[in-house]
Amino acid sequence: MDLQAKSNGSSGSEALEPVDLPIFERNHHFPSPYLAEDESPLLHYWRILKKRRWSVLATLSIILALTIIFTLKTIPLYQATSKVAIFPETPNVLGFKDGGNTSPDYDYGSSVVYQGDNVYMNGQDAGTTQQFAEQATTIASQGQTANAPPTDDWKPLGVFALVQGDDKTSNYIFQLAVNKNGIIRGNYYDGVMDTNTEVFGSVDKKTQRAAWTVGKKKDRVFEAGIYNLTQPECPCLLHLGTQSTTQMMLVRVQQPQSSVSQPFTVISPQ
Repeated sequence: MDLQAKSNGSSGSEALEPVDLPIFERNHHFPSPYLAEDESPLLHYWRILKKRRWSVLATLSIILALTIIFTLKTIPLYQATSKVAIFPETPNVLGFKDGGNTSPDYDYGSSVVYQGDNVYMNGQDAGTTQQFAEQATTIASQGQTANAPPTDDWKPLGVFALVQGDDKTSNYIFQLAVNKNGIIRGNYYDGVMDTNTEVFGSVDKKTQRAAWTVGKKKDRVFEAGIYNLTQPECPCLLHLGTQSTTQMMLVRVQQPQSSVSQPFTVISPQ
């Protein structure tokens, strides 16, 4: 109960009159922001995401679209690794040897040596110089008479510059190939005369000696080991009949594209 002033008509004095106040239940209380419990952070973030969901979805869509465009326009780069097994033994390079598993290395001046009138291979007597030259002529002659059609399975041995001593350029080029029967065919280019001549020869399957002639003349016979003809540099012999033999070198080269009449430059292997 509370007291409220009330005017008294004549005297102007005020009297206090009791006024009834509303009664509140004891268990009723008003919420206070200072007394409220703390809200969970996860619930808070969820409400933000829910409220901004369209902005979030738009941003994610733009990022996804840009990623796809970048991926499609990027040139793929690949990296590969490999292992190479190098075996110390000399292989039977062309696979037509009658017996044995290796092809001998005809390194003239090292494994094949001329001493006086005899020839020694790996320290073993290989006959006289005349016999050695005659053997090369016989091998080349067998190639001259052999039937070797162009439709055979030919394996290119390569293009070689013929050099002597310390020469760095050459006007003389051999292009050689061999078939499965050991028959050699090819071309010889003379840069001085600007002429091409056919090459005839063969490979002795037992000794793996390759011998060939320019044209079908037998007064000049070239010979080399068939294994050596697969290498960047190949020592070779030029037999002028049976009385004179000159050591030379065949160096694997690439033919210049500018003009075939130009000398070939010898590319020494690194």
